[in-house]
Amino acid sequence: MTPHHHRSHLVLATLAAAAITLMAACAGSAPGVGTATLATADATVDPVGAYQFTITDDGKPVGATMTVTGRPGSYTGQIKTETRPALPISMLAASGSLVIATADSPRGVLVVRMRFSGDSVTGNWALLTSGGSLRGVRTSRAP
Repeated sequence: MTPHHHRSHLVLATLAAAAITLMAACAGSAPGVGTATLATADATVDPVGAYQFTITDDGKPVGATMTVTGRPGSYTGQIKTETRPALPISMLAASGSLVIATADSPRGVLVVRMRFSGDSVTGNWALLTSGGSLRGVRTSRAP
């Protein structure tokens, strides 16, 4: 990894962590929310497992998979599409129902943002000036 890519990855990882921290702080300060509701709403999803997605890339649907192993602070795994080789996950953070993962690619840093509802996920991805939506499901809680 070149120094520029390493620096870019660190900036993106820091921004992702800051965004998750800010969202968690804002969720905890919602007025009029009872303690029981807040505890349920703030439960952080465990992202470990295997996933199948359909992403949009240049307006076209593309199949993708992701596997996540580990525990908070030390998640690993990979992201793969039908048209690209597998990329190792370089950072993954979860807060509430939101998960943000990054992976280094030869073209730059891939950022994947997912919101969970049970085992269903929706979100988006970005890589340089490309990006699109994603929709999928966790197929297994064990990778």
